Amino acid sequence: MKIIGIILIIIGAINVITGFAGLTSDYADQAISSIGFGIGFIVLGAYLINRAKKKKEEKEEKEKWENE
Repeated sequence: MKIIGIILIIIGAINVITGFAGLTSDYADQAISSIGFGIGFIVLGAYLINRAKKKKEEKEEKEKWENE
């Protein structure tokens, strides 16, 4: 999940950058949707990274609890 999260953040950042660059062209309405998708990908990627981190912590806690 962590790797997919990182990939989604990269894709989201690229979409946001191209969206802002597209605002100066004649296709501003398409650029706004690109910015929206970029922000969505960044949020989803951050969620996946956070979830992977929490899952790892839960697994370590469970192993610690089982070994006691």
